Amino acid sequence: MEQNLWGDIRDGLAQDIGASAVRTWIEPLDFRGCENGVAYLTAPTSFIGNWVAQHYGERIRRLLRESGREVTRLDFSVAPKAAPTKSSTAPAPAPSEAAVKAEGEHQQHTQHEQRRAEQGHPRIHRGVQPAGLVEVAEVDDIVADLDQDAG
Repeated sequence: MEQNLWGDIRDGLAQDIGASAVRTWIEPLDFRGCENGVAYLTAPTSFIGNWVAQHYGERIRRLLRESGREVTRLDFSVAPKAAPTKSSTAPAPAPSEAAVKAEGEHQQHTQHEQRRAEQGHPRIHRGVQPAGLVEVAEVDDIVADLDQDAG
């Protein structure tokens, strides 16, 4: 029953985000079920789990709610896909070009953050604005005020 539900969710996502995105980001996931408002999924890497949560999490929760599940949170754990057994003759599918590119960008960002930390720079987390920084709109207002004062 749960796997049929996940098949329906994947189909809904394919209509919403496209079959290519589903192949790249959703098919690597294993749906474990729902309990107490939490949908449990496993991903082959933390990067894929984080990417899906960030980019498709709300869509997945919406589709689960539409199917009658009261899901308020997704819980991703990392469980690499099992290696094929010797009796398996089909080769493992190669990661998509988009997944390889995204993983490379993630590694570059991580290395950049590590270098910055080694140089004593504070770490800035996505979505968090450290005290003292100003929004772009504020900078535009300040520049406009300076231009007005100079003119």
